Amino acid sequence: MMRKLKTMILALFTAWGVYAADITPITEAMKSGNTGALSGSMYTEADVSVPGVSQRASAAEAAAILGRFFQGNPPTGFTVVHQADKNGGGFVVGKLQTASREYRVNITYVLKDGRALMQTIRIE
Repeated sequence: MMRKLKTMILALFTAWGVYAADITPITEAMKSGNTGALSGSMYTEADVSVPGVSQRASAAEAAAILGRFFQGNPPTGFTVVHQADKNGGGFVVGKLQTASREYRVNITYVLKDGRALMQTIRIE
């Protein structure tokens, strides 16, 4: 009886799409500063903001901006503080640890073909 009830509840949540997007590719790339992986997790264009730079850029340009930031601030870790999904997209608030300090990171993303693709990334 309990097994049947659990199965029905799981089916309902799955049917309604109540699940968190898989942001693992983004968080793993942030932990290591892997701009190639971040570029692959970007929407066609993204708003990028890091200390000293704030602009709308193509995925490749956004990755280059992040690459320059990571060169001066090599990541030592990344922790998700909060994640929420809404209507085909969502956001992540995290903490990026570097050798010199900790940065707050805000990312918004859209879900496309089951993948979370970043539309904005702000490191402050």
